[in-house]
Amino acid sequence: LEQVHAASGVLRRMVALDRIPVGVIRPTDIVVLLVVGASYEAVVRTVSHLSKRRSREEVGLGTQLQTVRYEAALKRRLGASAFVETSKLERNILRKEKKLVQLADDRAKRSARVSYGFRNAAWVLYALVFLTYYGTPILTLDGIQIETGDADASPTERSEGYLRGMLFPLTYVGAAMRFSGYGIEAAHRLSSISPLVVVWAAQATVQKVSECMEVLSLR
Repeated sequence: LEQVHAASGVLRRMVALDRIPVGVIRPTDIVVLLVVGASYEAVVRTVSHLSKRRSREEVGLGTQLQTVRYEAALKRRLGASAFVETSKLERNILRKEKKLVQLADDRAKRSARVSYGFRNAAWVLYALVFLTYYGTPILTLDGIQIETGDADASPTERSEGYLRGMLFPLTYVGAAMRFSGYGIEAAHRLSSISPLVVVWAAQATVQKVSECMEVLSLR
């Protein structure tokens, strides 16, 4: 038990679990950006879901097709005496199948257009956020409050290392993460969180919650 407490103390000192050494924070802007990102993603998910749903016509046609197939199967059992009726039903099946395929293709094209539109709208949203908050960090860490094993590390180096640890591996594999800080003062760029990151965090949260709800709805 003593070893567990000792290890917990070391971990707490390494990543500062008890507090985040914040130097500058803009809570109002954070709330606004979270609402913007979450609202946009909610609209995207809702409209995209609706665009993929089958229309009433398509659902009704599918039901009719099943009924006609059943009737045709019954007529086939009667043999040659029901040849004319069977032929009519089979032609009706072909017409309905063709119409159903056309409706499915139209739905796929509509969904693709919606996805393309939202993808372009996302770029517009990101550009507006980037230009509105150009050069303004939403949160900046205070390196003076961070304790590290390197006594010679400057406050800037401490805060940069702390943030890299918090956002790992995004700070290494995400080109967009690195670009989002463009315009922020060089001394604070790597130790700050940009407005775009807040918007992306809100979008990712809504996306994951929506995916969980979709999985639960299938059970």
